[in-house]
Order: sequence, then structure tokens, then C-alpha cells
Amino acid sequence: MKNKLPASLKGKVLITTAVGLITILVIYLAIDRAFDKITTNIDQLAKPNERLMEVNRLFRGVSQLNHLQQKEAASGRRDPSMSFIQESDAVYEALDTLQWLFAGDSLQLQRVESIDELLTRRKEVFVEYLQLQYRRNASPDIRSFLTKVAEETRVADSLSQRRLLQTHKKTTTTTVSSDTIREERTGFLQRLFGRSEPESESEVITTATQVDEEVITAIDTLHLIKADSLFTILESSLDSLQSIQLQEAAMLQQREFQLLTVNNRLIHQIITIINALEQEEIARLNEETQAAFSTAGDTIQVLNLIAVVFIAVSLLLALIVLLDISKSNKYRAELEVVNEAVRQEAAAKQRFLSNMSHEIRTPLQSIYGYAEQAKLAGKDWVAVDAIYHPAAHLLNVVNEVLDYAKVTSGQFTFDAKPFDLLQEVDHVVKALVPLAAKKGIELTHEEEVGSPGKMEGDPFRLRQILFNIIGNAIKFTDEGRVTVETTVEDKSEGYDVRIAIRDTGVGIAAERLPDLFKEYTREGWMFRKNMGGRVWA
Repeated sequence: MKNKLPASLKGKVLITTAVGLITILVIYLAIDRAFDKITTNIDQLAKPNERLMEVNRLFRGVSQLNHLQQKEAASGRRDPSMSFIQESDAVYEALDTLQWLFAGDSLQLQRVESIDELLTRRKEVFVEYLQLQYRRNASPDIRSFLTKVAEETRVADSLSQRRLLQTHKKTTTTTVSSDTIREERTGFLQRLFGRSEPESESEVITTATQVDEEVITAIDTLHLIKADSLFTILESSLDSLQSIQLQEAAMLQQREFQLLTVNNRLIHQIITIINALEQEEIARLNEETQAAFSTAGDTIQVLNLIAVVFIAVSLLLALIVLLDISKSNKYRAELEVVNEAVRQEAAAKQRFLSNMSHEIRTPLQSIYGYAEQAKLAGKDWVAVDAIYHPAAHLLNVVNEVLDYAKVTSGQFTFDAKPFDLLQEVDHVVKALVPLAAKKGIELTHEEEVGSPGKMEGDPFRLRQILFNIIGNAIKFTDEGRVTVETTVEDKSEGYDVRIAIRDTGVGIAAERLPDLFKEYTREGWMFRKNMGGRVWA
């Protein structure tokens, strides 16, 4: 016999394989999905923040503008240079880019617009500051101008005074004479080595001249009045010029303060945006990192769950498959034992059918033909009837047996047609009366019919059963009687039919009752000896 796995075992093996493949596919999909998420998170982490880069670019541009402002202010230019204008345009381009990047963020857009306004205001103040400084540098210094005017005024004053003053000089000469004694003078040697003598005085006459000068100065008051009027007008003009320059200096200082204030506010606003973006970037990095960790954790949990489910299902299916394999091995061993017996019996049955096809069909057909001719001729109705019915039945049995395909497939058809139950039982009993009489036993039929009539069923199968059972009863009864009892009870839903065969034979032991309906069951040696061979029940 060809060993094959049962269909159920094959199905379970296929299911186990399919579960394994599905589990591998699910694990692959879960890992692939998690890898895509983690890769996306890593790409997001590695991707630079465009808004932060653009804000840093803006900050560098504003810082460069501050440096250029200081340079422009130190150079004394009247208008901003081309480099300052180009740098300003670059800053405004950065602002436009930030407005596009911050679309949807109202707070940041408000800050960017504030920076735009501050830049515009700073540009206006810076241009005005340059113009004021240029005008201041173009005018002479008031102090130097005043110093120069003072020096020139002093020179002019000295010249004017000379022209205004008229000097008159008057000289008076006086001569004076006086008498004096002239002292006699001696030399040094005489005074040292000479003797002392009384001094003698000599009379000297002296004459002195005295000169007296008188200077008279006169002032021209007309020229002095004209000079005072000119100085008054000049002083008034200088005061006005000084006042204007003081006002311009105050305005210049105010513009410097405004420019400084705007720069400070601008830098503060940009730093605020940078700090906000840095906090946002840090929060985004933390969020992406947490998302990556969460994805990895969820994937691990899913893989663990899939692994647990797969292991549980695999163990269950493996257990079921092992049980089926054990049962299959057990059934295979039993089937091999039974198969050998069936094979031998099938070979014997095949030999029996081959012999019966040639040895039984021809004489039975001859008997049936003779009985049919005798019945049609109207001769000996009792004998003909006794031959006709068993011959017809035997012909049907032979046809059933010779239909080997129907025998081997185990398929039997049952006809449903009206028949007389009591008549069919009587035909069987009458057909077997000669067999019972030959053994010297009595075969009788007892009837207890509640409501006679025709029934619907298969009379051939009924006769087949009755011939088998009554024939066995006659075979295994050596003396006494065999009684067939037919009971029919009429009920509302139909008939309740009971046919009982009683005999006075040895019977069947209680322990052999389970073998009653088994095929080709053989009785003990005693019955084989009495019957002269095998007994089939």
C-alpha cells in the first residue's frame, strides 16, 4: 500500500508553513516600516533648520550694516555708499525669505515685520544723520572763526586807536646857575705818603639847564562811534550762527541717539527671534529623538508580540501535527494488519465470484426459464410457484453479486414501490420449506397484522434479508422448528413492522453477539464439522 498523509494532516502542515511565512512577512513589514520611520527621523535631525540659518544670515547682515554705518559716518559722506546699499538689499532679501519661511506662524511674522520697520526707520535716520554731519563738516568751526575774528579785531582796534588819537607835544627849557667851593683832590700816593695839611676850599661856579615837555592827546569820537556799531552787528550775526550750529549739533546728537536706539532694538528683536528659533529647534530635535525612540520601542513590542504569537501558534500546530502523525502511524499499523486480511479475503471472494459466474448463472437461468414456461402453460401451479419465486430471487442475487463494481464500491440502490408484505414473506417461507423438510424440521409463518394492505419499499432487499436469516436458522437448526413471526401495527404516521425468526438451534453465545453483523464471520469447529465445511453468517 502506498503510504500517504491524510488530507487533514497535509492541511495542518500547510497551515503551519503558511503561518510561518506570514509571520516572517509581518516581521519584515514591521521592521521595514520602523526602519523607514527611524530613517525619516534621522533625516529630519540631520536636516539643517532653514529658518535658523536665514535668521543667522539676517543677523550677520545687520551686524555688517552697523559696521558700514560707522565707516560711512567716519568718512563724512553725504549719501550712503553702494556697498551699504547692496548690503541693505541683501538684508531685505533675507527678510522676504523669512516671511515666506514663517508663513503660518503669526508671532514670528509679527517679529519679522517689526524688524522690517526698524530697518526702514534706521535707514531714514542714518541718511538724515549723514546729511547733518555733512553740513556740519562743510561749515567753518564757530570757535576758530570767533578766534580769528577776535585777533583781527584786536589788530583793527590798535590801528583805529592810532587813527582816532591826535597827539600834541610842547617843550619848555629853563637854565639855572649856582656858586660852590671846589674841593681839591689829591692823588692816591700823596694821600698815602704825604703829610696832612689843612684842607683849603676853592670856590666853583656851576650852571644847570632844565627842559620841560608836555604831551596833549585828542580823541576823534566820530570814528569811535562807527566802529562800535560794526562790532555790534558782527556779534549779533555770530550769535545767530552759533545758535544754528548748536541746534544742528543737538539734532545730530539726537539722530545718533535714535540710530543707536533703533540698532539696539533691531539687534534685540533679531536675538529674540534667534532664541525662539533655537528653542524651537531644540524642541524639534527632542521631539524627533523621542519619536525615533518611540518608534523603536513600538517596533520592539510588535516584534515581541509577533514572536510570542508565532511561538504559541507554532507549538500548537506542531502539537496537533505530532498527534496526527502519531494517530496516522497507529492507524497505518492497524490498516496494514487489516489490509492483509482483507486482501486475502478479497482474493478468495474474487475466486468465488469467478467460479459462480460460470457455474451458477446458466443453471439458474434454465430453472427460471422452465418455471416461467410451466407457469404460462398452467401446469402444477403450486410446484411452479415454488420454483418461480426462489429462482427469480436467486437470479437477482446473482446479478447483484456479478455486478462487481457495485459490490466493491459498497453502493446499493433501494427501490421504493408498492408491495404486499405478507405475500413476500410467504413466498420466502414457501421457498425454504423444502430445505427445512429435507432436514426434518418444521418451518412455519405466524402473522399478527393490525391492518393488512400494500406497503411501499424494496421487496427484493426484504427477500434478500429474509432468505439470509431464515436460511441461516435452518442451517444451524438440526431438530425442532423454525418460526417466522410477522407483526404489523397500524399507527397514525404509518406502519410499524416487526419480523422475528425463532429457531431451536444452539443459538449464539453472549460474547459472540458483537460479531453477529460482521462480514465472513466463521463459527467454531463444531459447526464446521456438522455442516461439513465453512459456515458464512
